[in-house]
Amino acid sequence: MAFEPTYLKNVDLIIGVEATGTNFKCQVNSVKLTPDADTNTEKTLCPEGVYSEVDDPEWTLEVGYLAGRDKEDATKALSEFMRVNHGKTMPFTFRPYTGEPEGGFSGVVRCMATEFGGEQGSFSKVSAKLPVVGQPTPLATTTEP
Repeated sequence: MAFEPTYLKNVDLIIGVEATGTNFKCQVNSVKLTPDADTNTEKTLCPEGVYSEVDDPEWTLEVGYLAGRDKEDATKALSEFMRVNHGKTMPFTFRPYTGEPEGGFSGVVRCMATEFGGEQGSFSKVSAKLPVVGQPTPLATTTEP
């Protein structure tokens, strides 16, 4: 069987230009691209009179991660990177198979400052829902038939 299920264990999440941006994979514990598309349906009075259209999706890059610091370069910590770049657009690359050029998506997200803190005696876990500008681009996986 050629099918291989996606198992999120060792992913790449690079925010910034792929060649020079930071790979935040060691801080991230969840990442997903979520589409939101409106549908519009109109029914007429005849039995086959149903018309339906679907809008282009608006995407969100949802990231769960550990907040913290990097003593050498503050912006290598995702929480600080988001705070410093709040409101700016940045390219991203999300690859579910680290180091493999195929599979996953690239695109542009708008950075947003996120919450900080948590409960006593626990790691500071936060999440961000970053709006994707336009449509994400699939990284090549197969050729079209």
